[in-house]
Amino acid sequence: MLISNVAICTESGTLDASMQSIFNELTGCSSTWEPVPMSVVVTMAMEVADPAGFVADPNSKLTVEQGIAAAASVAPNKVTATLTVGVRRLQGSDRRLQAGTVDVSADIQADTADDVAGLADTVGAITVASMTTNINSALADAGLPTVTVQAGSLTAEAAPAPERYVAPTVAPTDLNENAAHQMTFWGGMAVLVLAMQF
Repeated sequence: MLISNVAICTESGTLDASMQSIFNELTGCSSTWEPVPMSVVVTMAMEVADPAGFVADPNSKLTVEQGIAAAASVAPNKVTATLTVGVRRLQGSDRRLQAGTVDVSADIQADTADDVAGLADTVGAITVASMTTNINSALADAGLPTVTVQAGSLTAEAAPAPERYVAPTVAPTDLNENAAHQMTFWGGMAVLVLAMQF
């Protein structure tokens, strides 16, 4: 069916060399295609004066996304961040509790699957100081409180590949069971009609 559709869409009914090569690439791809990563995930913990208030402000999310985009040299619309109030952490040799953090998980979309590895390398090379500077620059422009990215908390890696969609199989209907249900239904209707006549 696909071949006949392609033939209809060409004037002569045949494909030129460039179209034929594309067609050859596409043939069978639905059965052999495997999902691949298309983004890089960045995680970090940021120290901030009022974590709950920071997370509750919708402008914080947008501004942190802008700061991450600037640090990674990508367009802001390529970054989607999730902010959550961080759990209390034990920090330092004195084991004191460290509060006041916001955990960030951001997804940076690559232009193509081939660009994911390079993007992961680029983002992985961003220093804590550089990330802090870029995020704070965006926060300052928006009139929001500044943050400090915690040392050792900044990570970047290729996102897991999406799961390949598999259409659910529909169990065959038991015809005998269907017939029994229909007989019960029509039997009930007959009783109802008879009852209405009396």
